[in-house]
Amino acid sequence: MLADLQRKFFPRFAKSAKERIAEGFRTAKNVEGDGALHLARHMHSLAGEAGLLGLGDLVVIARAAEEAATQLHADVSAARRDGLVAALSELEMALGRFESSFQ
Repeated sequence: MLADLQRKFFPRFAKSAKERIAEGFRTAKNVEGDGALHLARHMHSLAGEAGLLGLGDLVVIARAAEEAATQLHADVSAARRDGLVAALSELEMALGRFESSFQ
């Protein structure tokens, strides 16, 4: 049953996740206002959606990206930007691995 849900909903999830990750990279490059906080909310939602699809590894990585975005919101520094980029890169790679398993 879970495999059926994954096959049905993963393509839509992956498309949305890619858009959120791209937004994350833009945010890391040029933080303005509450952009990092907004991104943290997107990562939180992404983690929840991944959980509903039974993608536990993605949940953990998305939560790390959420935390990195929250930290960047609190302290806009090069180190925090680098932390967010690293978390988003890991999320992007993990998503690609899952995506190849659903094709």
